[in-house]
Amino acid sequence: MSTLAYGLFLVLLFNVAYSADPVVPCTAITATDGTKYDLTALANHGEIKANDEKSEWTYTVTICKNQLPCVQSNDPTVCANPGAGYCQKGITANFIYCIGVVDATSIVGKAAGAGVELTYKSPRGGRVGKVTVNCDQGGDFISKTVAISPQTVNGYTFTFSSCGACPGGGGSGCHDTTGELSGGSIFLIIVFSLLFVYVVSVSIFNYVKNDARTPMEILPHVSFWKSVPGLVQDGVSFVISKIRSAVGK
Repeated sequence: MSTLAYGLFLVLLFNVAYSADPVVPCTAITATDGTKYDLTALANHGEIKANDEKSEWTYTVTICKNQLPCVQSNDPTVCANPGAGYCQKGITANFIYCIGVVDATSIVGKAAGAGVELTYKSPRGGRVGKVTVNCDQGGDFISKTVAISPQTVNGYTFTFSSCGACPGGGGSGCHDTTGELSGGSIFLIIVFSLLFVYVVSVSIFNYVKNDARTPMEILPHVSFWKSVPGLVQDGVSFVISKIRSAVGK
């Protein structure tokens, strides 16, 4: 075997030996007292981020997944296959470090329904990070994120609270609202949809039934909409006069 082929064989063997599963089972984690956790919702949430206390580093973690693009500055092959579960990126300096990946044996449920702990280890050794997810029954899905930059490479800590880290996945009242529309957004969508239907339907009616051809004839209730600014002005003036009268008494 040539030297080049032997070298390629060693690289391939190393990558296979140190590759991590992209998705780790985390649907049935049992604590020592029998408490059962289901972290599926947290795993589906995706990236969870927090800056350290000095805002020098941004830390990103994923629960039960090793799919973060985290190309380490001094060794791009670390966590390259398939990705990282815990990544450190510089804010003031352009440095990136893969803290590690997680596997099923590194997820531990805490007793009395307190939450779970996940340990992430670098495939090459050295860096170790612990992610603690505290149960927040009835609370937000993600809250109280805290990331601490350690003095040593094996002391990274990332903590947050979640109803999804409670026994059984937090119950029916716990769900991830990321990406959901707010009540105000839904209201505006309904209003503008009804306004669109109103304008289109009345315009078609005017065109077909009333033989309207010019824009001023086709558009619905033009005379009313023209009067709206004046009506608003009258209303504002009326309110202001009432306020002045009340203040003057």
